[in-house]
Amino acid sequence: MALASSLCFSSSVLCHHLSAPLNPTRFSSLRHNLSELRFLSASSSAQKEAPSEGQNGNGSVLVKDTSENSEETMVRVELHKEPTEAILYAMHELGLASRKTFKKCDRVVGEVLGKFHPHGDTAVYDSLVRMAQPQVDLIIENLSIENLESAFSFFNLLSNKYGFRHSRVSEFIVAHVLARRRLFKELCLVVKQMVDDEGPGSAPSLCELLLNRFRDWDSTGVVWDMLAFAYSRSEMIHDALSVLVKMKDLNLNVSTPTYNCLLHNLKHTDIMWIVYNEVKDSGTHQSDHTIAILIDGLCEQSGLQDAVSFFMGVENTESWPSVVSFNTIMSRFCKLGFVDVAKSFFCLMFKCGLLPDSYSYNILIHGLCIAGSLEEALEFTKDMERHGVQPDTVTYNILCKGFHLLGLMSGAHEVIQKMLIKGLNPDHVTYTILICLPHAGNIEEALKLQEEMLSRVFQLSVIVYSVLLSSLCKSGRIEEALRLQYEMEAVGLEPDLITYSILIHGLCKKGDVQRASKIYREMYMKRIIPNYFVHRSILLGLREKGDISEVRKHFDNLLKRDVTEDIVLYNIMMDGYVKIGSIAQATRLYKQIIEKGINPSIVTFNTLIYGFCKTGKLVEAHKMFDTIKLFGLLPSPFTYTTLMDANIERGNIHGMLELL
Repeated sequence: MALASSLCFSSSVLCHHLSAPLNPTRFSSLRHNLSELRFLSASSSAQKEAPSEGQNGNGSVLVKDTSENSEETMVRVELHKEPTEAILYAMHELGLASRKTFKKCDRVVGEVLGKFHPHGDTAVYDSLVRMAQPQVDLIIENLSIENLESAFSFFNLLSNKYGFRHSRVSEFIVAHVLARRRLFKELCLVVKQMVDDEGPGSAPSLCELLLNRFRDWDSTGVVWDMLAFAYSRSEMIHDALSVLVKMKDLNLNVSTPTYNCLLHNLKHTDIMWIVYNEVKDSGTHQSDHTIAILIDGLCEQSGLQDAVSFFMGVENTESWPSVVSFNTIMSRFCKLGFVDVAKSFFCLMFKCGLLPDSYSYNILIHGLCIAGSLEEALEFTKDMERHGVQPDTVTYNILCKGFHLLGLMSGAHEVIQKMLIKGLNPDHVTYTILICLPHAGNIEEALKLQEEMLSRVFQLSVIVYSVLLSSLCKSGRIEEALRLQYEMEAVGLEPDLITYSILIHGLCKKGDVQRASKIYREMYMKRIIPNYFVHRSILLGLREKGDISEVRKHFDNLLKRDVTEDIVLYNIMMDGYVKIGSIAQATRLYKQIIEKGINPSIVTFNTLIYGFCKTGKLVEAHKMFDTIKLFGLLPSPFTYTTLMDANIERGNIHGMLELL
């Protein structure tokens, strides 16, 4: 009879006691846990007696039995002695007897898991997982001795398929197995997962476990090194340094990649040089990347002069000169706009007997494109091919962007055509650049590119969608823009402030203020605070509708939210009053502007002057004209035209001549 039919557990009354404290559970991101892996056996309390103290067992737990056919009684759940026996026992219980220990574990685990967890008894499920962890540790260790591949496969089976949260002991056992097999990629994944789960400050406890439990294991030095590397990759620098100190005490070697990763994370600090001195003192090989990281760090810390001095003074013949070092310093000069200096280093590479790689050319071509020297960038592209370096997708993307920056859209398309002729496939960056071209091109072509991106399973960014939305709105195709927004949300992308601003502006411009207001409210619900551009669009849209009361209502709401420091919002409101002849209301708003200390613009004065002239109040209009200069502003042609037309209309030739 299977284990599940022996007992019916209740999650609310689970009690257990283990002889030693358990390690914290691992792989916290995997929520489903293995519990009934047949490493446990259970029998009724009436038939099973507790083992004597002298019996060599693995411990037991007490669990309350609350089945329908029995009263609430305590039963003992026993852990089996040997790991391989436990697996065989589980197979036997499920009618899967086999002498091949690992072969049918997959099916066994699946059968046992199905007995509890799908029925909702999560507390029991999790508790049994904790009980099973010490037993799983023993099984993995046993398998690591008998068959390395089986140990790793069993480990992956439990964690990946059934969500079992391994203990740190199991993870370190598997780490040593992978180190012995020299499977460094898999080793990195296991250790990185452990480090990320443990978090900052966990190095002392992990080091203690490694030291006490695995000191004499084969390849333990590799595991130590990978632990330091994993902490560094996860930017837990203090933990990484703590591991390095322990390794030095144990006389264990640190690899070049580990040192390089740590140097990269420390390149903003002076500690970088302490670590570098340790690299030199330990005799660890310095790769091209080691020197490149130091040069990059010097550029960020103290400037280019020190970086160049170090670059020219490196005495390590194994790392000097190197293409990587040249690329690093060229990149830094290009980013700062010193493309000519970068070109000098490029020429120096040839004098040193080095051939630039694709990175070297791409760095320089990008710098030239940003500087607007597109012809020279194209010449360097030809030089690439002359020296046997084929332009890649990155090269063509850089050139395409260079044409785009200069507004030469046809040139960008020619670059893409040449790229396709050479058998290179456009990537996500290529499509993004092309889609951003429709501001001066064809929106239909951009939409086709979007469809092509989706067919190639490229994920469009919010920026790309915003560009497409803007182009559609400017073309008056609002309904298509809204459908594109729904499509954007359907693929898991959330509209941002720019996206909403584009849609609201497009709707208001089209006169659909109602839907624009709906999106406006949606922004607040998502805690996206509208900017002045959005407020202006809504206010302008309402004003164009001609209902000044609705405009004022929205304006007053903005006043309550204290977002009316924008003079443009006041100008829109004042213009609305002037158009209906309510110059008094416009004047009151002008006084509010002055009281709040908001500087009026020439549009503010033009609006008021037009309002006074429209209502025949030329004296007030001239006074407002004189006030313009008090705010350091100059009258615009519209100012003069408005006043002159009003004076001529009233026959006031003298007033008109005063304006000349």
